[in-house]
Amino acid sequence: MGIIRKNSALGNIRGGVGGIVLKGWRKLQVVSSRPAKSLKKGEKKSEELSPQSKRLTLVTKLLSQFTTELKVGFYSKNSDLPAFQTAVQFAVNHALTEIDSVYAVDYEKLIFSKGRLDIPWSTSLMALGEGIVRLTWEVPPTSKIKLTGNDKAQVIIYSKTHDRKVGIPRRPPSERRLLGMEMRLSNYYLGDELHFWMFFAKPDGTDVSDTEYLGSLTLN
Repeated sequence: MGIIRKNSALGNIRGGVGGIVLKGWRKLQVVSSRPAKSLKKGEKKSEELSPQSKRLTLVTKLLSQFTTELKVGFYSKNSDLPAFQTAVQFAVNHALTEIDSVYAVDYEKLIFSKGRLDIPWSTSLMALGEGIVRLTWEVPPTSKIKLTGNDKAQVIIYSKTHDRKVGIPRRPPSERRLLGMEMRLSNYYLGDELHFWMFFAKPDGTDVSDTEYLGSLTLN
């Protein structure tokens, strides 16, 4: 703590300025450093987290919004790991970038499913205005449409702008044989940078396709 002399350029200022605090004490004007912010029990400063903890925190925060989709995409009676843990493990190992110890998600490498069905093929994504997005795909010549035509399209949308999952208005999922779908999203997300993924799932949920990253767009 220091004492400010009379006629100082600081005058009779009271309060905080940057990292210092100006206040009165026993008819004197004194200056002291701002008290450090206290941490909750068990809480660590971000710079003290290990690289592994930083990666895990980043991925968990994102994927925890999509547990419903992950339960479908990573469902397996033979897996020893729960669906969410499987997705987190993959993302930590394969879907992160790092520059100067700062980690970011590589959305193109993020996955929400792993399976044996045909993936969405030759996909196209377009913003039509008024919050409507059109998604189309094709069926490859090698696909047996009589067997795969009823596969359900599972679409995942994430707003990078708001860092949150974007819900799709309730409607029956589109089927592979329909070759596309349109979605009217909430006006809340107009102007947002949105990222899209999709996969197909059998009607009984016993198998899925791998995830296809559809790209990003600005909702208008």
